[in-house]
Amino acid sequence: MTALLGEFFDTQADWQSIAEGAADALAMLGQGAEIVLLTAMPHKHRAVRRAHLDALGLDYPLLTTEMAKGPAIAKLRGLKGRPVAFVDDQPSNLVSARNSVADAHLFHLMADNSLRAFLPPTPEDIVSVEDWREAAPKIAVALGL
Repeated sequence: MTALLGEFFDTQADWQSIAEGAADALAMLGQGAEIVLLTAMPHKHRAVRRAHLDALGLDYPLLTTEMAKGPAIAKLRGLKGRPVAFVDDQPSNLVSARNSVADAHLFHLMADNSLRAFLPPTPEDIVSVEDWREAAPKIAVALGL
């Protein structure tokens, strides 16, 4: 399993592309908010992910974590109580964020919405969005931008 996961992360640039509208949405949001890309992967694969994100034009800070995303978000936020918007395609990561940062604004966004049929319903306090064009204005409002 470890070897398969390693190969998955090492070859991500061969198959992973940017979701439509993501670059524009992040650029707009980045004018008034700090954007940090958070990925759950072993740290040893960070350089491969960083190079791939740079090639896609996503030069935002990148944090890799092997812990649940919620505690990582809480550490990133710190004690200042800054508003947080968290976007993820995995409901379990959004629930983890809610459990660690109770007032975070949570957005469920999937690059392939046909996969939603295989997931349980999204909890009511998590906003499901179809794409980045729908997400960006909702995130901006949530963050007061």
